[in-house]
Amino acid sequence: LTKPDNFYMLDHEGGRVNRIKSPLIAADKLNPENEDDYYHQWNKDLTTIKQKCVNVILGPTVDVNYGDRSYSKDLKNNLQIALPIVSAIERKGMLPVIKHFPGEMLNCVDKFARKEVRSCPQGFEEINEEWKNFNPDNFPAIMMSNYIYEKASPLPAVMDDKMYKYLKNTLGYKGLIITDA
Repeated sequence: LTKPDNFYMLDHEGGRVNRIKSPLIAADKLNPENEDDYYHQWNKDLTTIKQKCVNVILGPTVDVNYGDRSYSKDLKNNLQIALPIVSAIERKGMLPVIKHFPGEMLNCVDKFARKEVRSCPQGFEEINEEWKNFNPDNFPAIMMSNYIYEKASPLPAVMDDKMYKYLKNTLGYKGLIITDA
């Protein structure tokens, strides 16, 4: 990625989070029978996106329990599925941003309208168990979650310095951290 004067970001995941005209399916529709077509469509989309001077892709999503935006209910699997997408984005000279750290967990409930802020009963112990297979070297940028993890903090992760320290110090993440807050 060359260092531009400005970053132009595009939220693109497929399915309902699709900012260009594309038949890219939602994450939950991916299965072994359509995997090659799925990655091929990502590559086509990335060519189109790059032509529009976008240099940061806000995707793919690796959350579990995130409805049609989740590949599966297993973070390890989701991270593996995301790797070829991340590589394709980087080959096009753009920055991929996996999202949302630490993600949708079990038994989260809406705190405000539109599911932008949810409250999850988990804390760092559960987050650590969920993210134990994370290889920080594979992902150059991560978007923080807007969710509250009650056992960790009363603040949304995006606003909590403890969550950033956990990501950097405990998980060893050295890449770019962004938010959509």
